[in-house]
This record gives sequence, C-alpha cells and structure tokens, in this order.
Amino acid sequence: MIEINKRTSRSSSRRLRCLSLSSMIIGMCAVSFSCQSAPAKPVASDLGSASSNFLAGYRAVDAGDFDSAIDYYTYAIRIDESGDCGTGTIGKAYNERGYAYFRETKFAEALKDVDLAISKNPKFVAAYLTKNSILVGENKYQDSLTNLNTVIGLLGPVEESGVCYILRGRTEQELKMPDRAIQDYSQGVSLLDGKGKWQSLVDFAKKQIAELGGKS
Repeated sequence: MIEINKRTSRSSSRRLRCLSLSSMIIGMCAVSFSCQSAPAKPVASDLGSASSNFLAGYRAVDAGDFDSAIDYYTYAIRIDESGDCGTGTIGKAYNERGYAYFRETKFAEALKDVDLAISKNPKFVAAYLTKNSILVGENKYQDSLTNLNTVIGLLGPVEESGVCYILRGRTEQELKMPDRAIQDYSQGVSLLDGKGKWQSLVDFAKKQIAELGGKS
C-alpha cells in the first residue's frame, strides 16, 4: 500500500509539472498562435451575437470563471456553428471552450472540443497546442508525440516551432527517450534563444538538457 501511494504521488507530481508547463506555454503563445486573443469589442447593435458571447467568454476566462466562460462560448457556438464567432478564425470558439474545460480538468469534454476545432480548421495551430495540454494532463504521452509531430509539420522551421520542439522533448523525456529529448530541447533552444518572450521556456529546456546529461 505504501509503495502504491508513493507511485501515485510521483505520478501526480509529474502531472502537475506538465500541466504547469502546458499552462505557461499556452499563455506565452497567446499572440504568436492567436490563442486566447480577444476579438474586437462588439458595438451596441451586436449584443447577443456570437461575437459578444465569445468576448464575454474570453473575459470570464481572464477572470478565472471557467464555468461562465463555457456557458458563453456555448451560446456563441449555438449562433455560429463554424466557431468563428467574429474572430476571423474558424473553430476558435471550440478551442477556447476546450481550453476552459481543460482548466476545469474536464479532459473528455476539452478533447472533444479541440478535435472539433481541428476538424473545422485543420491548420489551426493553437488548437493542436491546447490538445497537447489535454493529452499531457491525461498522461497520454504517445498521443501527445503524434500530435506534436503534426504541429511541427504544419509550422515548418519558424521561430514558433521551437515551442513545439521543447514540448516534444518533454514528451520524449516522459517516454524515456533521453537522446531524442535532448535533440528536440536543443532544437527548440536554437530557435528561441535570445527571443525575450520565450526566455523562461528556453531556461526550462536548458535545465532539462543538463539533467539528461547533454550540452545546451
């Protein structure tokens, strides 16, 4: 019983670290991947529309009221089933509602929503990143690896792909693939080092490389 409790404790600790990393990255990617960005403020005649409900959902997330956010995003989606809801990005409302479910640790509902976002907009990178957070939250590291391979393929060799390399390195570390993890962490560092907004992520990757016995 003691050993089981120890294993459970270690698993919970890893899960909390991964969720913390995921939340940090989602926040850092807000501008780069159009994730969690607010639409234009609706005019008076727009009240009750998909866009106004989306904006209310966004504000609720910002205030930490995820239950209300889910309700607002649901209202928005009922009006505009494409999930655009005035944002200019098809599927965005599904992704944002999925993020709210994720913050509530309702992983099944969250995954359903981000998969809907991806099905409506297969090149919506932010949705893949939200999905990765959900998969990590459920300790589904092999699925996370597949998901990140897709994102890296979509992005190509651009600065933002460095985020995905670091995420993939973390996943490979959990899957006991140290050499591949070092390689991906290093690739992420090479793309992001010196770019101010990513510094905390770069520092994290360098620390992991050192712990794995590599050179940053």
